[in-house]
Amino acid sequence: MYSGKTGIVEKVCGACKECCTVLAVKEDDVVTPRGNACSKLCSTGCGIYDTRPAPCKTYRCLWLASRDMPVHLRPDKSGVVMHHVMVEAKAFGPSLAGLLVFESRPDALKQNPEIQNYIQSCTRDMPIFFVSPASVRILTSSRFVGWAKKYVEANGDTIEDVYVFDQGAGRGSGQ
Repeated sequence: MYSGKTGIVEKVCGACKECCTVLAVKEDDVVTPRGNACSKLCSTGCGIYDTRPAPCKTYRCLWLASRDMPVHLRPDKSGVVMHHVMVEAKAFGPSLAGLLVFESRPDALKQNPEIQNYIQSCTRDMPIFFVSPASVRILTSSRFVGWAKKYVEANGDTIEDVYVFDQGAGRGSGQ
């Protein structure tokens, strides 16, 4: 969609409905566990689009929010749904941004070097959370590891693994 006022092409979801298959929603009459297709999802998209819950109305994946991501990285084409989070983390330190990554198709990350490069470019500035239905794997520099673990635990999630890398040497280790 083109916006004449700003002269910027505004992205739209189009046929993509990948967020409806990976995100957890617990509101009103919609209860969808993370990693499961929403019960309101139908072949044409959201069956309750006009009355969908607030989290669904406000959600913007990274592809939709970014001017720079090309159409072939749209979640339904890439099999990867990503979004940045900014967490007010008063209980355990300063606020911090992170990147949440969901695979909507098995091995989609392995098959997409462009997304791998984007994730790698983010690791300098924020922890990366690879989210699956049952747990979260964390990729982070040593300076964010404590914050990242507390963030995951505060959300009631299980940490599957923490991969901490040494920024200077480019080496990593599991914790």
